[in-house]
Amino acid sequence: MGEIKFYLEKPTAVKIRIRNQYGRVVEIIDRELPGGEHSVLWTPKSASLGNVFRYEIEVEGRETESGIMTARVNTNEKPN
Repeated sequence: MGEIKFYLEKPTAVKIRIRNQYGRVVEIIDRELPGGEHSVLWTPKSASLGNVFRYEIEVEGRETESGIMTARVNTNEKPN
């Protein structure tokens, strides 16, 4: 699981794109969030995606922040 932390000055729509090591978008998180500090936890859906990811945070249609995170599939989960 990886964590993305960021701060918003006011309530707004936020889009977070998560890319694998090859630059392919593996997930898009699109939410309306209140102002203040935020932490988004993310877990890859498959170990085949790797464990190093780039994230891009878009606020009001503009990329405002980007970074690198490590995340791994949670192997402690029990199958359904």
